[in-house]
Amino acid sequence: MTIETGPSGEVVNHTLPQVTTVNNTAKFPYLKVGEYDVWAMKMQNYISSTDLQCWNVVMKGNHARPTTTDSNGKIVYRDPVSADEYLVLQRESKARSTLISALPDEHMSDFNHMIDAKDIWDAIKAKFGSNEESRKLQKTMLKQAFAEFKMTSEEGLDKCYERMQKMLTQMNSLKIKPEQEEVNMCFLRALPESWRQVSLSLRARGGLDLEGPG
Repeated sequence: MTIETGPSGEVVNHTLPQVTTVNNTAKFPYLKVGEYDVWAMKMQNYISSTDLQCWNVVMKGNHARPTTTDSNGKIVYRDPVSADEYLVLQRESKARSTLISALPDEHMSDFNHMIDAKDIWDAIKAKFGSNEESRKLQKTMLKQAFAEFKMTSEEGLDKCYERMQKMLTQMNSLKIKPEQEEVNMCFLRALPESWRQVSLSLRARGGLDLEGPG
């Protein structure tokens, strides 16, 4: 900023710096049963106006989250070791807490176990955004997908396990709850012939324990 004064000290010219401000007047949208469509539009506006990258996490998932595998081949999230990884987890946490906070109190426990913001968003839509006929169709399709679940040659064991977990999350949101033993057997049957000895060994040692719907 520059200010010029005259002989008597009066201001004769001044240049003020330009200040860029973000006017975020969006009100936090709480979900009301029966008003999902309106809530979804308001939530999109709220999140994207406060942090567009958080909205990208909700829509596309957080593929940059640091992961590793344990001794049984199970995918686990590891602690961040760089500034970028801390930022990734912070953005995921922000998106997740925003969605959880918008839920009615009596429904929070149905979603609080979920880690991924995208999974929460999809599950909210499945629970509140569809009519009864659509929910019946979704249940039928998920049950069929569970019964026919197979590991593809392109994805490998880790991706197959991750896909199974996502399917179980969707099933849980629609209150489809297979027994733990049924979940384990489904995954074992999905493995190709080359993995048969590994799967039998894991089962004999009790090392296979997928997290079925709770």
